[in-house]
Amino acid sequence: MNQELLKDFFEYNLWANQRLIHDLKNIGDRYDQPIQISFGSIHHLLTHLAYYDAKIYEKITGQPPSYKIESTLPKEKLFQVLKDYSNRWLELIQSLDISPGTINTLITLCHHNTYHRGQITAALSMMNFKISSLDIYLYQSE
Repeated sequence: MNQELLKDFFEYNLWANQRLIHDLKNIGDRYDQPIQISFGSIHHLLTHLAYYDAKIYEKITGQPPSYKIESTLPKEKLFQVLKDYSNRWLELIQSLDISPGTINTLITLCHHNTYHRGQITAALSMMNFKISSLDIYLYQSE
């Protein structure tokens, strides 16, 4: 896999995270509401995404997380952590000599994030909340 394709995956990841966060800022108490979703709420699922990003980043770079990621992190801070890691991935990919094993880890990370964003958007749809499309074809057309 060439580095440009990997970069595109992570540019999409940043774009999708930004769109999702924009929508989440406008859902009021639905954000913290217990729902039938992995980890029990949107906030806890986003905390999981941030934690997973941090752990994979540490695994690849050897740098420990610069944030303490736990479920008590306020919503706005959690949103910032997700944006920060989205940007860090892009910077890292452009400066890294990537081994096949690391490529596999990075693709798995993108898939993981896409999977859980899909869970969140599906849950919001079931609550009749109008959400932005996160489809990659839309990202590619912008």
